[in-house]
Amino acid sequence: KKVPHLAVRWNPHITEKYKYTFTFESTYKSYIDSLVALLKKLRVESVALITEEGQGWILSADYLLKAGPASGIKVVGDERYPPVTTDFRTIILRTIRNEPQMIVLLSNPPYTETLIAQLRELAPGRGFTGYFEIIDPKLIEEIPFPAQFTVESWFAKKFGDQFGNPPRSRAAQVYDMVHLIALATQKTGALPTPEAIMSAVADIPGGSGAAGKLVASTPRVVESTCVWKVAKDGEFQPYE
Repeated sequence: KKVPHLAVRWNPHITEKYKYTFTFESTYKSYIDSLVALLKKLRVESVALITEEGQGWILSADYLLKAGPASGIKVVGDERYPPVTTDFRTIILRTIRNEPQMIVLLSNPPYTETLIAQLRELAPGRGFTGYFEIIDPKLIEEIPFPAQFTVESWFAKKFGDQFGNPPRSRAAQVYDMVHLIALATQKTGALPTPEAIMSAVADIPGGSGAAGKLVASTPRVVESTCVWKVAKDGEFQPYE
C-alpha cells in the first residue's frame, strides 16, 4: 500500500526487504562494534557469550563471533538459552570453565538481572558486561557497557517536565521519528504524503536529535550513535 513504516529496530535487513520501511536505532552491527572497541579499551583478550535466543540477540552473537576474533579478542564460549529460563547455573558453570577474562550478556530483563545475580554467586569477581541500559544502575555499579544512544539533556528535561520521570527505553527515538514527520508536513504545507515523509527521512542531515547524534548509515537506516556508559552512585554516566 506504499505506507511509510517508521520502526525502532536494530535489524537493518528489514529495510532491504521493504522499501517503505525505515529503522531508527543503532544496528546490531554498530552496537557490537562499539562493544568490541570497549573490550579493547579494557584490554580484554578473551570473552564468553551468554545469549538469549531472540532474533536480535542471535544476530548480535553471530556477528560478535566474527568481529571479536577479527579484532584480536578470542571467543572461548558461546552459550544460548530459550527465553523461559530461570536457572542459569549450569550455563554459567560451563561458561566459566573456559576461563574467559570477560563474560558478555546479550539479553533483556528480567533474564539479565537473574544472570547477574547467579554470576556473582558462582563466579564472584569475574568480569562481565552486556546490554545494561534498561536495568537498575545499582545492579552494575562501576561496570562499563555500551549503550545504543544517549538522551540529550534538553529532551530529558522536556520529557521530565511533562511526565514527571526521566525518559527510558526508546522515547527519544520516537520523538525523533515524529519530528521528521513534522518536517515533512512543513515541506508540503498540508498533511504529508507518503512521498514527503520518505523524502524527509531520506534527507536527514547529520546532526543531533533527542537520541543524540543521528547518522543515516545506509538508505532508510537512521542510527543513533552508540556510547559507553558506567553506573556511579546509582546513575548512568558517560564512560571515557
